[in-house]
Amino acid sequence: MGKLARNVSIIGVGMTQFGKQPHMSIRDLAREASWKAIRDAGVKPADIGTIYCGNALEGLLSGQ
Repeated sequence: MGKLARNVSIIGVGMTQFGKQPHMSIRDLAREASWKAIRDAGVKPADIGTIYCGNALEGLLSGQ
């Protein structure tokens, strides 16, 4: 079985303010970071194939 090779690019990044955000859900935080990355990249959402979001606490917050 051959390996699938693709060219990918990271063209924008975004993050939320570091610290407690009790008024925001994980979804809200991910949305904010994603929109910041889209603006940073200078593209339209329709131009994006995939957005990856990560955080350090979701496993603890969701009991995983």
